[in-house]
Amino acid sequence: MENKKTALIVEGGGQRGVFSFGITDTFINKNYDPFDIYMGVSNGVAVLCWYLIRETDNNLEKMLYAAKGNYLSYKNIFIGKDIIKFHQMYEDGEKMFKPSMEKIKNNLKGKDYIAVVTDAIEANAEYYSFGDGEWMPKMIASGTLPILVRTPSLIDGRRKFDGGVADPLPVKKAYEMGAKKIIVIRTYEKKI
Repeated sequence: MENKKTALIVEGGGQRGVFSFGITDTFINKNYDPFDIYMGVSNGVAVLCWYLIRETDNNLEKMLYAAKGNYLSYKNIFIGKDIIKFHQMYEDGEKMFKPSMEKIKNNLKGKDYIAVVTDAIEANAEYYSFGDGEWMPKMIASGTLPILVRTPSLIDGRRKFDGGVADPLPVKKAYEMGAKKIIVIRTYEKKI
């Protein structure tokens, strides 16, 4: 019998991730986790981080703390600096909220947690697994928006951008990894 996996994909969307947090918080509160594969794009990687830590405390605060800080400056476009101080925001957020990589590791036994990233030169999607080296640079790279974030996100010496540039909904990749049941949390509604 073929191994049929279940995947959870969380789309990015910046502050719209508040919606994704609402869903994953409900999953945590109901002890709902039938998933074998977790794939995040951009902010979806961070939402999955807290889902895999199994923490629902202060998730709205985690999403909104950036709006309270000095992380956005449109005038920086004229002086060649980050319009969004993305790296600083993640560094400050890590200090403030202290995500436990050990809890993620314990909750992932036999499962995959993937960050989708775009290579800046090849413009192709890359899929990084939790446990393959330091995780925070991969989370940051997955949400590094071209033009808005000038500070390079580097993995293995190569510049990376937001995973949504190359693969905003990695359903095909999840299928290739063996997922026959795929649940996608979308933060964007396309009007027809």
